[in-house]
Amino acid sequence: MCEKLSDGTEDCKIVRNPEDHNAGNLENSIMAQYFRSAGEYADISRTTKPFECQTLGKHMRDLAKQYGYVELPKCYGTFPEKKFPTSINDLISAHFVFPSFIKDAPQDQKLPIVLLGPGLFADPGLQDHMAELLAHHGFIGVPTSSSFNGFGEQFLAATIIADKANKDPNHPLHGRIDFSRLYMFGHSASGDSALGMNGVLEREMKRTIPELRVAGVVGMTPSVGDFYWHGLTGKAPTLFVEADMDHAAPFGLARWRYGLLDQPAWWTPVRGSRHNTEMDATYNTSESGLTLAFLRFLEGDKEAATWFIGDDWKLPKDKALYDVRRNAAADALEAAPQ
Repeated sequence: MCEKLSDGTEDCKIVRNPEDHNAGNLENSIMAQYFRSAGEYADISRTTKPFECQTLGKHMRDLAKQYGYVELPKCYGTFPEKKFPTSINDLISAHFVFPSFIKDAPQDQKLPIVLLGPGLFADPGLQDHMAELLAHHGFIGVPTSSSFNGFGEQFLAATIIADKANKDPNHPLHGRIDFSRLYMFGHSASGDSALGMNGVLEREMKRTIPELRVAGVVGMTPSVGDFYWHGLTGKAPTLFVEADMDHAAPFGLARWRYGLLDQPAWWTPVRGSRHNTEMDATYNTSESGLTLAFLRFLEGDKEAATWFIGDDWKLPKDKALYDVRRNAAADALEAAPQ
């Protein structure tokens, strides 16, 4: 059912059966366009093997029943999945998922890097599914967590760990990371901090990594942290992905935050989606395809660009979304910012 709003847009709320929980499963949706292909790189590698969550297992199974997941999210074994941390690495960690070809590619070939943060007190393995999707499409995915995840320290730590890996001749990603093409993706609490670290990460890391540039940010159902991150907006293009049926982090605050940004920004609520829908298998959510399309657009993909820029941009026509918006800076773009 859709309600006509005073600004002329429609606010659509859809009540869906658990068996048909995600309106992203529609022909011509972002998901259908950008995920229902395996990606260019079939073979991927990991520095940490994910496993079925144990401590978080019951919670994951409850979510699966509530949200209609087709696959359970996985864990890497850091806190809180590991109940009793024994080292700092159990609390703050970063893990690499990447296309295997890069290990034997010409020495000057590098790949863009995407830092992936989960929600409050969440194991970073909950973002392994998104990292895997991105690796199949030529990105280095880096699930990272500081346990709390609300203040952005996980993104700072992941950048430091990635820089160390890039300089380590014994690491499979030695010399392979292109820090001038660094992206941040955050879900829930990490969504808040990704939006805030947009204005902090370059400033803090430039002396260590002179070429570092935050090339884009995805805030996935960000939470109440919009208050304490107010004013730290950065300059990288920003995608807000919101859930129509999000009762954990209603998106009024995020909508306010979107309205404050001067850099190119897009507002994309997903029909029939909930706060943790994005944790399902990537082939069963529109959130994953939307994220991939945005990153590909920022990487210069001309087909992906047609969804985000131009007078006849496609996002407002996507049946998986509603009330899609872009700000004046995004409206003025003729190509991805460089």
